[in-house]
Amino acid sequence: MAQRCRGLPLAASVLGGMLRNKGADEWQTLELGLRSLGRDENVDIAKIMKLSFDHLPNPSLKKCFAYCSIFPKDFQMERNRLIQLWAAEGFLHSNPGNNMCMEDVGNMHFTILLDSNLFQDAENDGYGNVLNCKMHDLVHDISISKFKTTSLKESNHDQTFPIRYLAMERSGGEARPFPLNENFKYITTLFLLENISTNDRLISFLACLRVLNLVSSDAKELPKSIEVGRQIGQLRSLKNLSGSFEIRNLELVRNKEEAKFANLIRKPNIDELRLLWNELDNPRENDSEYNQVLECLQPHRNLKGLIIERFFGDQLWTWIGKLEKLVKYELLNCKNCKELPTLGHMPFLRSLHLEGLDGITSIGPSFYSGSAVHGDSSNQRPLKLFPALEHLILKNMSSLSEWTKAVVHDRKMVVFPILETMEIDNCPQLDIVPNHFPRLKKLDFMRIGHGSTVLSYMCNRVSTLISLLIENVNELTELPDVLFETIQILQILCCAVVVI
Repeated sequence: MAQRCRGLPLAASVLGGMLRNKGADEWQTLELGLRSLGRDENVDIAKIMKLSFDHLPNPSLKKCFAYCSIFPKDFQMERNRLIQLWAAEGFLHSNPGNNMCMEDVGNMHFTILLDSNLFQDAENDGYGNVLNCKMHDLVHDISISKFKTTSLKESNHDQTFPIRYLAMERSGGEARPFPLNENFKYITTLFLLENISTNDRLISFLACLRVLNLVSSDAKELPKSIEVGRQIGQLRSLKNLSGSFEIRNLELVRNKEEAKFANLIRKPNIDELRLLWNELDNPRENDSEYNQVLECLQPHRNLKGLIIERFFGDQLWTWIGKLEKLVKYELLNCKNCKELPTLGHMPFLRSLHLEGLDGITSIGPSFYSGSAVHGDSSNQRPLKLFPALEHLILKNMSSLSEWTKAVVHDRKMVVFPILETMEIDNCPQLDIVPNHFPRLKKLDFMRIGHGSTVLSYMCNRVSTLISLLIENVNELTELPDVLFETIQILQILCCAVVVI
């Protein structure tokens, strides 16, 4: 079978993907298929590609693969968007017997095509999920031969047969209108690339249109005939939302009932959630209304990334501390918050970014694990707080004056056991800090009011630091001797007095 690949990596890759986890019968069937191809070196690769298509397990999957011909060659296909397109075209069917919805079937089809190497060059996000992929040019040619898709330049509008799937791009010169003739009337999928315009007349003409993709175009707004307002309650029935999800304009959510109706807690497939409020000229006087909205936006416990930005309330709800699978947490420009949630017990939290929290004056024991931790004195294993944290940023904390160490009774404790990089920037009041960072390798220390004293205390027990940036720290007089045993990169910028 390897000899029949003629030393062609693509052929070997696709055949290998097809045979992955297959039994002896499937191997024998494929061998017979390869024998039928003959030995013409010039056509073997194309025939092998066709054979791989013919051996896809069901018609629905074949349609999903062939549909990808609508994209240009070397196009990065976004996984979630592609599955939505398949669903919109009616290629995906739920399977209640296996408890699979359309999105589950779409994800299964995508995985099969990726494992079969018909999709390649996959890129993952920070949580290990495939974001996008491509098709090899020869594989793309096979998909075109199996599906009635058309890609037109603006200068070529003469079609002699009805088409259903169209990608339209310009070939230079001024933009020309969309061809409103009978052969274009039954389009169900339309991709407008570059500066191709759309309007209400076009939407009315395309009565069968299911998918309108403007992502790669220069369009600034939707036609009025399809532009509708959105409310957060419309999210309620979208239980299969997945990947990264962003909700903006949360200042428009009027009460906790509206927020709760979004039912975020029942959406287990969202990996990263971004909640954004906008500044208001006349904010509500009652912080409790904002607090209640955030309380009712509680996500599913599977969440891995959480970003909260410009929240107006003063209380961060305790559900944040219950997201035990959280890997990344960012709290940005929430100027009224007065206390941070408890985060020290989170087993997978790798990245923590706290910025623009003007109301925070102290980072104390509750930040680690309650007011104080009582351990089991009979347990000889040390208690680990922030056991997975690798990156920490404290920035633009105008009122922060103290960052105290954790307090644990009756038990050994290790805090920040694998923290490697830390940035402390523009915390002008900060004068109390912890000094136990056993694995710290990189520290950026900028615009700190009591900088020299704080830096000396923070680093006097650090024996692993490789890179140190000190910027806008006045009256810097000395650095601990222990730093010079390991430091490889030292930058001192815009410091008024330096005597080292």
